[in-house]
Amino acid sequence: MRLASWVKHLKNRRGSQFLKQMARMWKFHQTSFDELTTNIFDALDPSGAKFTFPTVASVMPYAPDIIKNILTEGHEIANHGYKHVKYSLLNDQQQDLEFKLSSDLFKEYRIPIHGFRAPYNNYNEHTIELVEQYGFNWDGGVGYRPEYQKGNEMFYYSFEKKSANFMSIPCHRYSDDLLIDNYHMVPEEMSKLLNEVVRRAATKGGVLMFDMHPIRIGQKKYAPVLRDLTETAHELGAWMPTVNEAVNYWKKHGSWPKGYDFCLLHTGDIDNFIFFDYFRRLI
Repeated sequence: MRLASWVKHLKNRRGSQFLKQMARMWKFHQTSFDELTTNIFDALDPSGAKFTFPTVASVMPYAPDIIKNILTEGHEIANHGYKHVKYSLLNDQQQDLEFKLSSDLFKEYRIPIHGFRAPYNNYNEHTIELVEQYGFNWDGGVGYRPEYQKGNEMFYYSFEKKSANFMSIPCHRYSDDLLIDNYHMVPEEMSKLLNEVVRRAATKGGVLMFDMHPIRIGQKKYAPVLRDLTETAHELGAWMPTVNEAVNYWKKHGSWPKGYDFCLLHTGDIDNFIFFDYFRRLI
């Protein structure tokens, strides 16, 4: 009776789409993160591709072995904040605390961190100032702004009087949550669309970055999309390193390694390891 009343309350508060999304995420969370990451690694390995996982720091203590395994496999962990909250809704002091808590926790667990992406790709000017202040090498969320999405070059964000020291990367609008949750695409449709994006990128050169969340793209149903995507990119001459590797190489050489025509970056946020954390942040 209490559960039925709570579901009715949520439906009245957020609507039926909210409940459908909750049911979808509940189903996704029935797959362990060990299996999700294994599926991702298996999809990437044939093409030698790497993956960067911006991770919410507060959930990291629930699964430190998964985080360490990601690094052991040659992939990258980035800072995705302390809690999964919209920074534009926080005041400056609250944002300061989010950055401090997340940075301190990654240091406590001895996780090397070079990059940052804000939850929901949501920034205001103070957020960007903090990315600069904390000395991150790169940022993966500013580039999701509409004015940057269609770009194919890394760039330094411009403040009023100077350029940032961190490198920003354009982030393509076709994320897995958009294609799965909003467009309701099946894997074959996703592969067709994403492969076409990669083919266009190959003709332009430069860099292309996707945001594909492990909770979705790591599912047995969707991991073949990632394999298909990386195999297509490999055939077209793509270099697919971690984001930090790509940024460091570009800063030093202003080009990609010999033999590669463009750079494809696979990223995906780890927002939570268990459904309860996802549920709690919504209510």
